[in-house]
Amino acid sequence: MNDNAKSKPDSLPVAKVQPSRSWTWVWLVPIFAFMFAGFLFFTHVVEKGPVLTIQFPQGHGVKPDDALRCRGIQIGFVESAVLDEDLEGVTVKVRLEHSAKSVGRAGSRFWIVRPRVDLTGVSGLETVAGPRYIAVLPGDGAKQREFVGLEQAPVVSMVEPDGLEVTLYAEQRGSVVPGAPILYRQIPVGNVLSVGLASDASGVEIRAYIRPMYRRIVCEKTVFWNVSGADLKVGWSGLRVELDSLQSFLDGGVALSTPDPSGNAVSNGHRFGLHAQPEDEWLEWRPALVVGSKELPDGASPPVLLRATSLRTGGRVWTSTTQIKGWLLKTDEGLVGPAEMLQPVDPEVHEIKAELELAGERYELAQPVIWSGDGLAIAKVDVTGPIWPKDHIRALEESEDCLVFTDRATAAIPLDAGRLVRDGESWQVDQIVSFDRNFHGAAVVARKDGKLVGLLLVHDGRGRVVSVIPDVLPVEAAE
Repeated sequence: MNDNAKSKPDSLPVAKVQPSRSWTWVWLVPIFAFMFAGFLFFTHVVEKGPVLTIQFPQGHGVKPDDALRCRGIQIGFVESAVLDEDLEGVTVKVRLEHSAKSVGRAGSRFWIVRPRVDLTGVSGLETVAGPRYIAVLPGDGAKQREFVGLEQAPVVSMVEPDGLEVTLYAEQRGSVVPGAPILYRQIPVGNVLSVGLASDASGVEIRAYIRPMYRRIVCEKTVFWNVSGADLKVGWSGLRVELDSLQSFLDGGVALSTPDPSGNAVSNGHRFGLHAQPEDEWLEWRPALVVGSKELPDGASPPVLLRATSLRTGGRVWTSTTQIKGWLLKTDEGLVGPAEMLQPVDPEVHEIKAELELAGERYELAQPVIWSGDGLAIAKVDVTGPIWPKDHIRALEESEDCLVFTDRATAAIPLDAGRLVRDGESWQVDQIVSFDRNFHGAAVVARKDGKLVGLLLVHDGRGRVVSVIPDVLPVEAAE
């Protein structure tokens, strides 16, 4: 064996290749792309509300992308509007927003809003230049995806469950049409829901709806009659036209009156006759009936306040008169209201005369008030008006939901319990709820039992609820 063969190695070295374990940022691109695609899928598929199918007899120009609205807010859009296979109607598919998916329930009513001018009024004017849209009145039944739309808006789009529905029977329809007003002393208290033939075609049946706050006006002895809208009378003085109201002149109406005693209250479905004309005696009936509020418990009624103006005359150099307006409440003890309105002459501010202007009369405030405290006062003033009974007054022991009332023509303002903060013996209203001076002396009524818990005093836009129950009432007041 030679030396060269001995120096030669047995085998050559082999390189070992190991994969790199370092992270490559390039993998973030597909990961983020996948996450973004998932986000788009969630927002555009999962977050979408359900699709509702609505059958309409006519399309009235509805097209894709037109809005679905509830209470004036868009809650969806039209995906498609096509003719039915039998060419007898139109099928509209509506996509709801996720937040409005509960609209898809039995009892929901849909109709196409378009310009309409008829006996029941003018509606849909916003669609004259703009697109049509579908309106909905939500129901509260089980989930549902297919509906039959209405040809026109429901007569009473917001029938409240606590209202009263009665049936009126007449020999002829007269001028009554669906949507016509039901009047009590020329004040609308309800509407006509439907008019049609009786089951045996012997007469006409009219379904009438009375709003919750007026349902106690209708009793067993209540009478109804047809309001034709215009009454023409010819006499020596010429031709005289009497209109019950402009609305009743356009679309007819129904009036009602209740005697005293009025009889028992009636329930839904009670039947009354509808007379062609009223008797003179009916127009003279003046019963004292409870007119409630839909926000208060059944049978509860808001206090009847008196609008008053306090006239304070005086001055150091020249004489001037200052007016303070507010609301007063008549109780067994006297008039209760803001102390600045009921106090007699105050020589310290150089007043020489103090008067109270109330119900068209002026009363001089010459006698001292019988009680005052925390911004309120009780004064003996001989004025006419309903007395708010003692058993309908209580103190506000802890914060609770209340309503602020002025007169019956103005809607009550809700006052949440969380907005009331105790300030000594009174309650300060959170500054987020502001009031103008027209609410000075307004009544504050508890929602749970309808009792008066205080009067509202307003200064610089801030409200303060003060109890009308004095801590210590003088003997003269109690008498």
